[in-house]
Amino acid sequence: MNFIKKYLKSNRFINFISIFCENVLSKIVILLINLYIANYFGKEVFGIINFSKSLSQYLFLFSTLGLGKILLREVIKDKKNTRKYIFNITLIRIIIAIIILILGMIFLTAYNRPIRDRIIILLYLITAVFMNLDIYQLYDIFDLSKVNSAIKSLQNIIYLLVVVVLINFLDYTNLMYIVIAYSVINIIYYLFSWFYFYNKIGNLQFEIDFLLIKELIIKSIPVAIARIMAQIYNNMDIVMLGFLKGNIAVGIYAAAYNIIFGIKVLNIATSRIIIPEINKSLKEGKKKIISTLRQAIKLKSFYALPITLGGIALSDKIILLLFNSEYSEAGLVLKILLLWISISIFTPIGSYLFATGQDIKYLIHIAIGGIVNILLNFYLIPEYSFIGAAIATIISGIIVELVKVIMCIELIRELSLLEIISKFLVTSLIMYFSLILLQYKIDNLFILIVCGVSIYLFLNKRHIKDAIIFLDSDYYN
Repeated sequence: MNFIKKYLKSNRFINFISIFCENVLSKIVILLINLYIANYFGKEVFGIINFSKSLSQYLFLFSTLGLGKILLREVIKDKKNTRKYIFNITLIRIIIAIIILILGMIFLTAYNRPIRDRIIILLYLITAVFMNLDIYQLYDIFDLSKVNSAIKSLQNIIYLLVVVVLINFLDYTNLMYIVIAYSVINIIYYLFSWFYFYNKIGNLQFEIDFLLIKELIIKSIPVAIARIMAQIYNNMDIVMLGFLKGNIAVGIYAAAYNIIFGIKVLNIATSRIIIPEINKSLKEGKKKIISTLRQAIKLKSFYALPITLGGIALSDKIILLLFNSEYSEAGLVLKILLLWISISIFTPIGSYLFATGQDIKYLIHIAIGGIVNILLNFYLIPEYSFIGAAIATIISGIIVELVKVIMCIELIRELSLLEIISKFLVTSLIMYFSLILLQYKIDNLFILIVCGVSIYLFLNKRHIKDAIIFLDSDYYN
């Protein structure tokens, strides 16, 4: 009981839980709406929705220029100039986003797609412009994660309620109404979130600093390229499937991809806790850095390995539970993409490269992954369609991590990664084989999941506290 009470009093743990709950709610809302679109409208419509979202992500990335990470790093160093950084960085991002939006509109006029598809893509692109107002990283730095999570949760609840009302009470089953609702609600959220934080830290002062803008743009270029390349090896598969194979292939692939997107809630929550801690540990010497990275990787190993192997064992049942039979081919795609969850164990190393100002190394390992992903997609998608896209994503992800290991080989040796990962890998494998055998006797997915979780936690009962100790803010103080 003392163990539980201690964590309930920990700001880091409370922030983690608030971020986690907000992300869970967000993913549940998105999953529910995606399930409705996928099962009600079919693979073709589900494909164009996911294709449009992926294109809009590239508008957002090109306009951010990696300035979100620069903002995080600079504010940690110099909190007194937070408002100055926020306003000037937001100004740069919005101007670039509008320019890219205009270019996108010109492209859409010549794009050989039905008018409905072009309108949907345009609405997602417009929403992406306002995404540049999202400064959730600063909520984390100023210990306002709970506030940001509450605002985001409210936005998601409103979106779900609007969709339910449109479909079930007003009989507005036209897909366009759902897309318009998504755009309007998200734009309102980004505007409110930005102005709330800006007012929270002081009065609004719109001060343009051209020297600062120039300095920030120069600093952001390596990070911007890295982020675009990261998006390429994470997301280019959907875009290239759309261009090379059409909406139906995207729809099947997106069924599996959206499940992975939901699982990423844990990665998002842990990353938002880990990144500020890595930045803070730099002030306290190498020993603190090693300790922080070890605990971050241990935490990610604790949940990533069992999710990967358990998900692979149950992937076909998961697809058939959530989607109708026309998506049955997505089961194999899900098995392949689940490997990404385990690959993400090493993301704290990338955060370390960025936090220590090794922007070129950070850029190189991401860029290699992006280039490999594009080449593999061009080669595999025409022949193997959505299966080829999944394989390309995983291979490029593995290459990124291998390059990262080579670049940080001395740090890797000090971290003793094999020692950290091995015990969770062994217990995850035992759980995996147990689930394979249990499926001969048990057909119910929920019972199988409960059995898998119980087996894993029982095998790790001596290691649970050690795995999650990173969430105890008193541990490092």
